[in-house]
Amino acid sequence: MKTEIEVNDYLNTNYKSYINSISIVSKDDCNNTPMIEDENIKMFNYDKGVLKKIWNQLGKIHEIAAVDGLDFQNNTLYFIEFKNGKLNKKEDKFGIRLKMTESLIGLVKGFKKDSFECDLCNLLKLKKRFILVYNEEKNTLVNDPLEPFKNLANIYPLKQQMEEYNNEIFEKVIIMSRNDFEKFYLKKYFP
Repeated sequence: MKTEIEVNDYLNTNYKSYINSISIVSKDDCNNTPMIEDENIKMFNYDKGVLKKIWNQLGKIHEIAAVDGLDFQNNTLYFIEFKNGKLNKKEDKFGIRLKMTESLIGLVKGFKKDSFECDLCNLLKLKKRFILVYNEEKNTLVNDPLEPFKNLANIYPLKQQMEEYNNEIFEKVIIMSRNDFEKFYLKKYFP
């Protein structure tokens, strides 16, 4: 069975050229602006780098849904999705959950292609977390300090749905605003 460190070593050996700044990884395709601007913070550009290379090498013509970034910190794989738009459509909620699962499947396909012995069962046992980073300004309905959950009316149902994946596919599923991500993740791992 492969360990988290072996998976990180595999990624660094085979996909080092897809380590990009968070400005590139968090870039919104619709308006071509990064959600987080910082050229010094680096992580794997997963959907437009690692997975695109895997898919091209396998000769796949259909797209696969995948998270934006992949990071490795404290023996944990972090699958990170940046959502700069409003998250109130049913398709958004299904799409995010699809990205969670297909990101894992895509990685296993890459392992297989490179004869790196780590199947889906092995990958599911590794310590990994999923983080959804959302734009707070676009997902606040009303600013009512007496009813804080009213402010996040479109985030709260998504949070409930995604918590089903806690300790199943991912050790932990975390949904946080861009500001919280910068404060609690980036400042912790990229001081």
